[in-house]
Amino acid sequence: VPIDRLVIARAGAPFPVQVRSLDALHVATAELLISESDGALLEFWTHDQRQALAAQSRGLTVRGV
Repeated sequence: VPIDRLVIARAGAPFPVQVRSLDALHVATAELLISESDGALLEFWTHDQRQALAAQSRGLTVRGV
């Protein structure tokens, strides 16, 4: 998935938790994919606790931690 203006804008939006830049980009990309999925159930998979917390803080379903 290309990192375009939409991804960057969403990654730059406030998170309710402290988040690293690359994690914000990953979460933002997942959010955009989910919003474009036509209702398909998508999950965010990670083994990184901080990335998982960032994704959960934005309401994503997280697996792998």
